[in-house]
Amino acid sequence: MKQIATVAAVQAADKAAQEGGTPVEVLMGRAGAAVATAAVRELGTVAGRRVVALAGKGHNGGDALEALARLARRGAGAEALVTGEPDDLDEQGRRCVALVRAAGGRVRPFTAELAGRLLAGADLVLDGLLGTGSSGAPRGAVAEAIAATSGAEVPVVAVDIPSGVDGATGEVAGGAVRATVTVTFQAVKPGHVLPPGSARVGRLEVTG
Repeated sequence: MKQIATVAAVQAADKAAQEGGTPVEVLMGRAGAAVATAAVRELGTVAGRRVVALAGKGHNGGDALEALARLARRGAGAEALVTGEPDDLDEQGRRCVALVRAAGGRVRPFTAELAGRLLAGADLVLDGLLGTGSSGAPRGAVAEAIAATSGAEVPVVAVDIPSGVDGATGEVAGGAVRATVTVTFQAVKPGHVLPPGSARVGRLEVTG
């Protein structure tokens, strides 16, 4: 049985790592690399495959963009939809957007119409909308993005936890992504193993 840690404990460990001298971009790079590795296992051949990242405004979205950039550098057709203006993200978010664009991928604001069109032709989706610290029913563009994944018959790799699942309790207060694989960091969180959220996790991989 993998170690289970509270969301607060893992957040504290991340903060301690940064205060100890590990830059946040290094932590995000490690997370993105782990997510990209899981995506490669799902895709098999990467070159020429179409990958869509659904990214929120926080570091969870940045992790998904980091992963997408790595897949783009390996020849995947890379599209990212961000629940906000990409150029209005914080410093780390803008850095991750630049990585995707430098690798030949495209980053655009989320719309339901665009998501429906892109997901219909995708080979894989990266879910970076919400992290383990999120609770309550998703709203606005995030809720619309989650709904778009439910209508697409495509594998989903979730970053840390499927969006819409409460990392602390496993509660699903509204819509939630149903992941094929969930890549989480440091330890299993309660939301990964407690129902009903546990049914959305798919295969759980713990890294770092």
